[in-house]
Amino acid sequence: LMISVSELRTAWAMTALEAEWDALLLESAEPNAFLSPAWCATWWRHFGGGRELRLFTAREDGRLVGVLPLFEERVRRGGVGVTRWALVGEGDAGADYLGPLAARGNEARVSGAFAAHLRAGAGRWDVLELDGVDDASPALPRLLEAFPAGPSSPLPRQCDARFECPFVPCVGTFDDYLAGVPRRDNLRRREKWLAQQPGFRVDVATSPADVPRALEQFFALHAARWQSEGGSDGITGDALVRFHRDLAQRLAERGWLRLYTLSVAGRAIASVHAIHVAAAPRGKLLYYQSGYDPAWGARSPGLVLLARVIRDAFELRCAELDFLRGCEPYKRDWARGVRRTVRLSVRGGAAGAASDAGLALAATARSLAKRALGGRATEAVRYAKRRLQAGRASGA
Repeated sequence: LMISVSELRTAWAMTALEAEWDALLLESAEPNAFLSPAWCATWWRHFGGGRELRLFTAREDGRLVGVLPLFEERVRRGGVGVTRWALVGEGDAGADYLGPLAARGNEARVSGAFAAHLRAGAGRWDVLELDGVDDASPALPRLLEAFPAGPSSPLPRQCDARFECPFVPCVGTFDDYLAGVPRRDNLRRREKWLAQQPGFRVDVATSPADVPRALEQFFALHAARWQSEGGSDGITGDALVRFHRDLAQRLAERGWLRLYTLSVAGRAIASVHAIHVAAAPRGKLLYYQSGYDPAWGARSPGLVLLARVIRDAFELRCAELDFLRGCEPYKRDWARGVRRTVRLSVRGGAAGAASDAGLALAATARSLAKRALGGRATEAVRYAKRRLQAGRASGA
């Protein structure tokens, strides 16, 4: 049977496809919350303004076997106006493992059909940018085959490393796993001390009714945790706050939200926003965002709450706890494996080539400026920018 590819261009079409799309997600080899209709529709509602939806579907004998959510926008790239196609979910919302969603066992065929369709449509875009693709995804080889590298290629492409994503395989019991964690003794001391404090408790918000209060506590703790360090790359600005409010409700309605709050004497001092994709035996618990009160930093409430989240991943019979992007030291202490994501960029036509030349020129200018300023001055500028972003996000 042949795979046919169609293009849907309206948010209404995304909604109409939701039931089929959701079933496809749960039947896929790696159910990924960031490729779910709940995630994509929420992202589109908040960040789709000024963009046009390009939602590609793949069917075989009428059955949905693949979904590739893209969008089109006009942007200036390297000082040149270009038409850019990119993945729904990219950017500051923090989604990883983007790209085609395919039925289990059909990943290569579906990805090949999408890649051929994108190549055939090259006249409609100047730049195709697929950011956050798992470098082990079956889709990546098909995309690379469709867009060969080299100066003689009519559609030159570049594939760059992006993020490391540590994870914990949930094999055996949590206690077995904890025995191999370097910080286990420190964890036990912190757990014991906090448990002895009046009103110590850990709440897990999972229902829509529980979301508003827990989410406001999470926002406050997230901002507090990062403001002293110049701001967070996670949640900056009103648009992302509105997105997270909407997303948390959608995830709670879907049964995927786990919003943890650790409190002492009625005061929230640590919070973790986790996403539980329940698809046994391939389910995952995603460690999406976190925060804590710096005034309690010496007592490590974040460490204690992190251990609780990992314990839940084992008890929920997840295949793994995924830390997602970023290989911070605290993640490395706990992780037992790492994935990597890439960004595949393809340029088409004169506008795409001109934008690449502009980007190269700008990169050279930045490099010369950094050399002139010196390392300390460059870091001071970066720190000042993050402090400014943090102030805006907190309303300061």
